[in-house]
Amino acid sequence: MMNAESLLVFYDANCNLCQAGRSALSESDALLEFVDIHEPKIAERFPQLRGRALGCEMHVMDEQGELTAGYDALVTIASRTSSMQPFMPLLRWKPFQTLGRILYQFIADNRYTIFGGTRAVDTCELMH
Repeated sequence: MMNAESLLVFYDANCNLCQAGRSALSESDALLEFVDIHEPKIAERFPQLRGRALGCEMHVMDEQGELTAGYDALVTIASRTSSMQPFMPLLRWKPFQTLGRILYQFIADNRYTIFGGTRAVDTCELMH
């Protein structure tokens, strides 16, 4: 289970880009635990995820149980990675956040077309 300073990263293991991101992040100094959103009984294990569209964008849960999604989840991960520290002012700068969210959503919406993988029937279905 989670240690005091780790983040849970909920990712789409059917997506090639997501798999590559997991591999790269696994080698970072951030304390991350990865959970495949297609895992059976995920909603039972993590009731906080009910009502979330996990397949539309990456979600991150911090040690207090706070959830972030999409670009903001990416920034949360970056904030825990020493190699990303020099970029944090840029990632948190309002004009860049706006552009980052637009770009993140475009890539998330088109990740199977651009990077391949096996699309689930409805990747944006809400968790029950």
